[in-house]
Amino acid sequence: MPGIDEVHYMTAEDAAKVLRVKKQTLYAYVSRGWIRRQRQGDDGPVMYLREDVERMGSRSRARAEGGPSKGGSHQPHWSEPIIQTAITEITPRGPIYRGFAAVDLAAGGERFENLAEMLWTGVRSEEPESWPPEPLPVLAAHLFRELGGSMEPIQYFGVAVSLLAAAGDLRHDTRHGTTIADARAALSLFAGCLGYLGPEAGFVMGREGETLAAHLLRAVGAQANPVRERALNAALVLLADHHLTPQAVAVRLAASSGASLPHCLNAALSVHSNSRSRRVYRRIEDLLLEAPDEAGFLARIEESLRSSGRAPGFFHRMYPQGDPRVAPLLSLAAGAQPTRGRRPDWIGYLAAVRARTGMAPTAEAALTVLCHGLGLPRRSPGAIYALARTAGWIAHAIEQRMAGVMLRPRARYLG
Repeated sequence: MPGIDEVHYMTAEDAAKVLRVKKQTLYAYVSRGWIRRQRQGDDGPVMYLREDVERMGSRSRARAEGGPSKGGSHQPHWSEPIIQTAITEITPRGPIYRGFAAVDLAAGGERFENLAEMLWTGVRSEEPESWPPEPLPVLAAHLFRELGGSMEPIQYFGVAVSLLAAAGDLRHDTRHGTTIADARAALSLFAGCLGYLGPEAGFVMGREGETLAAHLLRAVGAQANPVRERALNAALVLLADHHLTPQAVAVRLAASSGASLPHCLNAALSVHSNSRSRRVYRRIEDLLLEAPDEAGFLARIEESLRSSGRAPGFFHRMYPQGDPRVAPLLSLAAGAQPTRGRRPDWIGYLAAVRARTGMAPTAEAALTVLCHGLGLPRRSPGAIYALARTAGWIAHAIEQRMAGVMLRPRARYLG
């Protein structure tokens, strides 16, 4: 296979020698997603990515150097928060996931499950990934019944992941190599929690062989068909990660201190609970759904500009010429098959604002139009965004843990 050579890869014997571990330990590192491997040709030997092996070796040396000093104090291996990442790069074409443009992956039909695992491990699988269904923990089911469907999906996410974190104290994902299993479980649980927006007003468990996009549609009570499933899957792919957002930084801080994956996700959800992105989803959705017509929507956007200088759902400072993810999202919305009745021309609403103000719509506005074009219930866009972004948060947790350093910002005392 092109590119599998001794410059970028090494044999198991050499990798074990660099790491000063037995081969069994090397294989454990691979199972946990810490070291990537690739077979050379159809019948050739399995080779291990040199970059990952050297990173693990640096981590081991850092731990050794962080041992007790001559003075008897423990010196941890700290790092200033200048974070090196191989997960996502933001470019004029939009996010690039490990060398692949998000817009290209979405257009090519990349399954969200495959993308998530590529973000986590760095390896792109050619075979469609299928995750096992994850049942709702018994305690979570009891708590959710007591709450009686009174919360929004993001709050159910927080409860579910908190219970995963509690269980993880007994089954720590780092020590026992369950990181990927816990990652899949979290996303499956989050998809099921969207059932509280649907007609069942309760948790909807996934099915064997079902894609996450199909699970989401079924959970919210939308009629599933290939068109809607492909559209929602593409949206998940486009929104899976966006570099070092505040939520991703929170995940990395938690991971650098040794927190388990569910605890890292809890940190992200806590930051997300009142984040700008969550507020924008709520505001743009309310404006679109409550506007009587295009003129009414435009009037409300202009009023927001006059009062606060901002228009929710318009202008992203990282994409002054327009977010490249918007066009495919709106194209999917235009091709969506409505589940009931005739819908307003929301795409026209967004175009009218751009024509009047010069501000391009953001991915939040485009996803909101897509979700309601697919017939999803209110508050679905923000919940689907958080679920998609969880894949990226998990990738940041894994990468930070592999770096083997504690993030500790430097402070300048002003007192």
